[in-house]
Amino acid sequence: MALIFAPGHLEISEVEFQPAHPDIFCSYLAANFVRALADIIEREKSNLHEFRADINVQGSYSSCGAEQEARKKLNFNIAGQINLPQNVFLDLENIAKREIELLLQKAGYRQGVDFNEIHVSKRGITNQSIHLNGTSRENKFADSCVVYGHYIAPAIGIDGTFASLRLAQRIDQEIHNRHNNLGDIKPDGKVHLTLRHSGRRSGGHGADNEYDVERVYLSISHGAEIDKQAIAHCVREITGGDPSIVVNAGGAFAKYFLSADSGVSKAKDDVIVTGGLHGIGTDRIWGKCLYKASSTLIPYAFALSRAVCEATGARYSSVAVYAEYGQRDARLILQEIDPLHEKQRQEINKALENMPRDRDSIREILEMPVNIETYRLFNQPGRFHNPEMPWKRYDEQLASMIEESLGSLVGHSSFGFK
Repeated sequence: MALIFAPGHLEISEVEFQPAHPDIFCSYLAANFVRALADIIEREKSNLHEFRADINVQGSYSSCGAEQEARKKLNFNIAGQINLPQNVFLDLENIAKREIELLLQKAGYRQGVDFNEIHVSKRGITNQSIHLNGTSRENKFADSCVVYGHYIAPAIGIDGTFASLRLAQRIDQEIHNRHNNLGDIKPDGKVHLTLRHSGRRSGGHGADNEYDVERVYLSISHGAEIDKQAIAHCVREITGGDPSIVVNAGGAFAKYFLSADSGVSKAKDDVIVTGGLHGIGTDRIWGKCLYKASSTLIPYAFALSRAVCEATGARYSSVAVYAEYGQRDARLILQEIDPLHEKQRQEINKALENMPRDRDSIREILEMPVNIETYRLFNQPGRFHNPEMPWKRYDEQLASMIEESLGSLVGHSSFGFK
């Protein structure tokens, strides 16, 4: 899918309530579980560099017994590859249950919702292939992947990404914050936000924005009544203007979370990051150790996309990064760019060839070494687009490297840069 911001273009993002929607809950759980394992390894002074993880989490619901005494059970299956110290491996189920309880509390499912039992299965877990271990210990990529980043400058984007995504995420967060004042709402739900790019400064959400929010559709789980008027007021505070606001047009949403749906981690990682508007590539993000190729290259693709914009003055760009198993250097290719800078594609690609491309150098320039701080930082799905994250903040070194490479090419090209 392409980045399009032409006047009149409709941009529609999907946001599933974080972390309460079943799929999103499972992605959060995978991230929290990996972070918790890294914390335990660090606390026990074991070798964090030997930790390996690539897991999937699936959640489901079951109930048995008489209706008035039904036992409501949440079932979570954890499958994939994990290399851990033996004592930590033996305690996996208890560690997982603790993280599930914490996440249920955070999502709001322990407020008036009682699950009698949580069952965790780890039968699908195996060790990482021994063939990968040698590669992981070297400065090589222990997997193949194709990943994409993007950067969208202010006026057409928010926090370097799609404005529709960030506005919808703010609506999600505000509904969560105000849930006690919005009727008997429950944690599960979804937002679709539609905005139209105008190509002019708008009086909507902010004076410098070149878009207008046209429609917000919400599905919100509930017990009894919800206050649609209060919800609409909350939405207008965030979006500005007077968009069309629709709440639960499909009817009652009284059955929710795992009792109404199953949850699968990684299924919606790209929705968390792009709102469904752009790809993140052949791999997903959470549930992995920092030695997976995508754990290095997804952040780098986002950092490079911003650096290209900073160096050229482009309003948006997308950089693709390709890694091959067992190889030292990734390949960096400009995927998309502001049409005003399309004529500079060849020079930008040449500049990208001069950027760090091996795993260890990439982690060094991003300031994301394999340590406990990086594990804690990276495993926060809801904060992926926080401007302070290493892959999102302005990186003067990266931008300068690209700008210097471009500058050296100007004498050989008829095209100028910013």
